[in-house]
Amino acid sequence: MSTPQKLRIGLLQDSVYANRYIRDLIVWAGQQDDLEISHLITLGGTARPSNAGLKSIQAVEQPLLRKYYGGRYRQHLNESRIDDLIPRTLSADEVAKVRTSGCDVLLYCGSRSITGDILEAAPLGVLSLHYGDEGGGPAGFWESYLEQPATGFRIQRLTPSGADVLLRGSYPTKWFFLMNQASLFTKVYAQLKNLLKKVARERSLPRAHESVPYPEPSLRAPSTTDCLAYLCKVTGRLIRKGGSPLIRYRQRWSVSIASGDWKHAVLSQAKPLALPRGRFLADPFLRQHQGKTYCLVEDFAYSKGIGWISAMEIQGQNSTNPEAVLVEPFHLSFPFMFEFNGTVYLCPECSASGQIRIYRSIEFPHKWEFVKAIMNDVSAVDTMLFEKGGRWWMLTNLDPTREGDFGAELYLFSADSPLSDSWEPHPANPLKIDPLGGRNAGLLRDGEKLFRAGQVQGFDRYGAGIRLFEVTGLSQDKYEERLVSEIQPTFRKGLLGTHHISSVDGLTAVDSIHREFVP
Repeated sequence: MSTPQKLRIGLLQDSVYANRYIRDLIVWAGQQDDLEISHLITLGGTARPSNAGLKSIQAVEQPLLRKYYGGRYRQHLNESRIDDLIPRTLSADEVAKVRTSGCDVLLYCGSRSITGDILEAAPLGVLSLHYGDEGGGPAGFWESYLEQPATGFRIQRLTPSGADVLLRGSYPTKWFFLMNQASLFTKVYAQLKNLLKKVARERSLPRAHESVPYPEPSLRAPSTTDCLAYLCKVTGRLIRKGGSPLIRYRQRWSVSIASGDWKHAVLSQAKPLALPRGRFLADPFLRQHQGKTYCLVEDFAYSKGIGWISAMEIQGQNSTNPEAVLVEPFHLSFPFMFEFNGTVYLCPECSASGQIRIYRSIEFPHKWEFVKAIMNDVSAVDTMLFEKGGRWWMLTNLDPTREGDFGAELYLFSADSPLSDSWEPHPANPLKIDPLGGRNAGLLRDGEKLFRAGQVQGFDRYGAGIRLFEVTGLSQDKYEERLVSEIQPTFRKGLLGTHHISSVDGLTAVDSIHREFVP
């Protein structure tokens, strides 16, 4: 049997110099069996003039990168020659040579507008990366400057008349520019690698997304005044971050109970449950058992910096004191419960273990035993399992880059049993790359209808709100959902956010976050 021909990629570059992400991409491609970067094609021309204001920002923020991310982004701003990594180099002006080079697709990761015959010099055309700051400024700057909750990107195929978007998404905006840019590049290049592997496997490009209007204004490159204003903003953010822990003025999650199911609950009348000293409660999941209603929660101790699963019996809008029912050496939260063959199981968030783990109820809700890990060597949070159409489904949030940022990417898997060792990834993965509803926040039902709650992330604010999506299409080749409602943290004075909802007959639980002095 003959070996399948590799997908040959021509890398379009402004010059023979490139950033560390492109260099890493070349090294990665050289390790793949089904693709290779065979040619370097340089555009030439004049380099962009340097911006003194941005250079000042970079000088200030590089120590912040080291403080908050250690050595992970040490080389973020580095550039080096890459012609030593790619065997053949051409000029983009030599279109005829590019056409006969054998490249299946060309890839451009720079910031110029590519036009002319080069767009049709490879059978699959030219793919390019594009970031949300259309028209000016370095990627990720304006989103941090304007305190926008999301920083967007597109991977697209350039055409003479415009571009076909092959993948569109956004990630939570980080609180300073270089962190935002470094995190964005890391995640987008991971998506690019997945896309190239798919093209190599299928020998064709994925179907383009439907065209939508681009509502954002074109942004100019930041002026010196913009850069000074930005540095003032970042200084204020840094002071707030450094000062709050010192005076123990903390963000604190709490759980509230409202009468009525989730469609009829009046959240302004929800009653907050008492918080244990030095701890917070979050991620409430309600379940009825033998005529009683219980609520399982994340129970987090500030002094230990770790959470466990606690249970409370709900009596009207009051509860018993939280009782620890599952404690591990690693952090636990999001205690999602499901029933299988008459037994109640628990699938908590335990990303620190590198697994998706399942526990069995021995004495509900007080005793649980570990059954198995249904996924290993994975960075996953907020996993929800459910049966529909004779098959079991897993909605989970993955972080393929292992940065610890789970705020955007939603994935779907399926199997014939919730205890399966073999979960089949959905062909549409990732279903979403969106901080405005991508991360799971609960699973709700209305008869046969299924609703996924998704977290809304704010600028530098985790869990700013909740969006409710009805799942309108679910099969092994399709997933569709539509937005039906949104819950803002306006149901009580002083709230900063809300990020979880659960409901059983006659009761609804939500969590919310506020600031207070915590001993």
